[in-house]
Amino acid sequence: MKVELLPKRDAPLGFYEELTTKPEATPFHTVEWLAYLEKIIPGAQTHFIVIEEDSDFLGMMPVILRKKGPIQWISSLPYGTYGGFLMRDHVHIKPLAEPLRQLLSPRGAVTYVVDFNNTLPPLKGFSYSIQLYHFIELDEGYDYIWEKVYNNAQRNSQRVARKRGVTARKIESERELKIFYDMYSSTYAEKNTRSFTFEQLNLLMKHLKPSGIFHGLLAYYGEEPIAGVVNLFHPSMAVGFLQGSIRKYLYLRPVNLLVDETIRDAIKSGCRVFNLGVTPKNAEGIVKFKESFGARRGYFPVQSRTSLLYRAAKFFLS
Repeated sequence: MKVELLPKRDAPLGFYEELTTKPEATPFHTVEWLAYLEKIIPGAQTHFIVIEEDSDFLGMMPVILRKKGPIQWISSLPYGTYGGFLMRDHVHIKPLAEPLRQLLSPRGAVTYVVDFNNTLPPLKGFSYSIQLYHFIELDEGYDYIWEKVYNNAQRNSQRVARKRGVTARKIESERELKIFYDMYSSTYAEKNTRSFTFEQLNLLMKHLKPSGIFHGLLAYYGEEPIAGVVNLFHPSMAVGFLQGSIRKYLYLRPVNLLVDETIRDAIKSGCRVFNLGVTPKNAEGIVKFKESFGARRGYFPVQSRTSLLYRAAKFFLS
């Protein structure tokens, strides 16, 4: 087997699109998402690490590469979204650990790989950590999920939200997206974490809605919007991507209702799994909320490396 890093123009994109139909693919592996990243990250270029044997392609990993002087950033994928390899069945790449390490750690590189399907062996010189996420399998249909997967407290929360008049509507326009953005940005400001700009979010809707990847919902109390979610849909997996809410209305359980409506829509769209997203460490409240829907725990590794050249440049410029 051999492995090489190829720019998008030289990569076997037909084979890659076949891989994105596999059950382990996520919305973040799609060519539409990669094209979106190129639009919002200055200087970003899509590359692929391609594994080949006897002129037969075996697997590919999408990489966003960005350079500035002698420093380059290599991500699969940026913003903490899922990356890593998509492979043909029964292909193991442990023997390629050293050439993969060399490809992912050139001089001056800052490398970050979210290996969602756990395909990479631990790479020498890379830090290695495990991330938790939660997921619900959708194959049994909504009635089964309501009766057998949700716990009693979650079913009661759904009844409370609907009895008090909370409803959900799809985000269809830029005006509705701006309503969501205002709640989302306020929520992330409270958490003191980085958020997308409205321009980036608007581009997300325009670029990914035609292909059916973008899915957004707003919760209303009467005619007042009180919470919202943006999800990404793919036949293999729907992913809860962004959410925002108005704190004083949380007693109405609008986020619970939005998750339930997302699950209904994901099933109608043919998604096989709903991924509720990465769960932060020591976030017991979030764990309890997700597991009230019957969500199960999953784990994936993240490998990263910061070159000595980058650390030195950062030290002298700080």
